[in-house]
Amino acid sequence: MSSNSNLTSMRRLVDQLKLEASVERIKVSQAAAELQQYCLQNACKDSLLVGVPAGSNPFHPRYLLPPVDPRYLLLPVDPRYLLPPVDPRYLLPPVDPRYLLPPVDPRYLLPPVDPRYLLLL
Repeated sequence: MSSNSNLTSMRRLVDQLKLEASVERIKVSQAAAELQQYCLQNACKDSLLVGVPAGSNPFHPRYLLPPVDPRYLLLPVDPRYLLPPVDPRYLLPPVDPRYLLPPVDPRYLLPPVDPRYLLLL
C-alpha cells in the first residue's frame, strides 16, 4: 500500500514538474515594462487615482439597500427545508467540573534542558 501511494505521489510530482517546465518564461525587465505600460494606460480608469464622482458612487448609503415592502418581511417557509428536532438522547451531557484537570502549577514543571548536555546514542 505504501509503495502504491509513493508511486502516485511521484506521478503527481512529475506531472507538476512537466507543467512548470512548459510555462513560457519572460525576462523580469520585460515583465516590468509591460506592467508599467499597463498601469499607465489604465491610470485614467483607476478610481483610487482619479476619485469617484459623488453622483455615481455605488457604495453611497442611498444605493446600498432598496426600500423594503413590509409585506415581504415575513415570508412563509417550506417545511421541507426545516431541520428536524434533535433527539435529546444524542445530546452530550454537560461536563462535571469535578472531572476537569486543575491548572498546572509552574513550580512543578521541569526546567528546560540545555541541548549541549544531551547524550546522543
